[in-house]
Amino acid sequence: MIGKKKKQAGVLLPLSALRKRYPDSNLASVIAFDEEETLKIPFNVLALNYQICGGLPYGKILEGFGEESTGKTLLGIDLAKSVIALGGIVLWGDHEASWTNDWALKNGLDLTKIELLKDENEIETVSDWLGDMIVYYRSILTNNEPILYIGDSIAAFETKETMEVAESDPSGNMGMGRSKAIYKMLRKRRKMFAKYGVSAYFINQLRKKIGATKWEDPDTTPGGAAMKYYADIRIGLYRGKKILNAKEKKVGQKVHIRVKKNKVGPPRDSIEVKVLFKKTKGNIGYDKYYGLGEALLECETITKKGRGYFFNGKKISIVDKENMHLLKAIASNDELRAELIAASPINTLSKTRKKIAALSKNLYPVKIKTKKNAEEE
Repeated sequence: MIGKKKKQAGVLLPLSALRKRYPDSNLASVIAFDEEETLKIPFNVLALNYQICGGLPYGKILEGFGEESTGKTLLGIDLAKSVIALGGIVLWGDHEASWTNDWALKNGLDLTKIELLKDENEIETVSDWLGDMIVYYRSILTNNEPILYIGDSIAAFETKETMEVAESDPSGNMGMGRSKAIYKMLRKRRKMFAKYGVSAYFINQLRKKIGATKWEDPDTTPGGAAMKYYADIRIGLYRGKKILNAKEKKVGQKVHIRVKKNKVGPPRDSIEVKVLFKKTKGNIGYDKYYGLGEALLECETITKKGRGYFFNGKKISIVDKENMHLLKAIASNDELRAELIAASPINTLSKTRKKIAALSKNLYPVKIKTKKNAEEE
């Protein structure tokens, strides 16, 4: 039996035929999203929104890695709260078997808006789960509401083959094919993330490279090199000073966030944020306004003249060593803060909500398969 002849590449064809042959190819002005259609999930930490140019864009991947007690999971919770506030859904992969409803509720999450994959770390199962859940929820969320996948964490990922091998079997070594399996998952799901506007936040550990020279970056992360290439944004979280209560007990941590990679915006310096692990004065998690003054200075919304900070010619704070007077002025004055944020390029929940409401079309339609076209496929 003679098979069909393959289409020959390089033959001059009319543009209409080329468009039909390559449906994902067209002029950027036609198929790429304009600025008003480019949506980003903002963090509640406003300084971080400025640092990574507005938040986590729809369809993009963020990797957050760091030492223990730097708030990597709490950063995911912070992002999840924004998604829920915008009417979206969170796909939470509990790959470390560490999820508890109590901790989630204490941090303000709505459990009815979280699809949880509990105690599952086999990469192949996670990938299939993601593929099915993305299509299902995007078919329901037709008004461009955000969908966020949180993978907690890459270090816990393992292959099905390794999990099924007995521990006494010498071939059952940890990491058997793990890097390749992670690469395969990212290669397949990356396109789905982009097609259906699904954002992903992968949590990872930070380890030190053995034998690194003084000219090399000593930081390394488990899971192979795939995430380094597929992540659109990579941020490292590093411990700063402890936050103590009146009894000299640790209740939180100051954390330095450093952008290692950003393909969706210009690189910016590291910032210091504050995270509370225990409820203190009614607050828990990341401080919303800490570092906001420095961000407003950098984007020139406020200016520094002599010993004062000014906005629209009016003095709003004096200058001190750690800008604590500026932080207090911004955090305590709701009217001033609203004016400052409105005048700045810093993205917020309210700005994102207005942007979503202004869209007149579904940017991420799902084509529902009928029995007829499924049989044809």
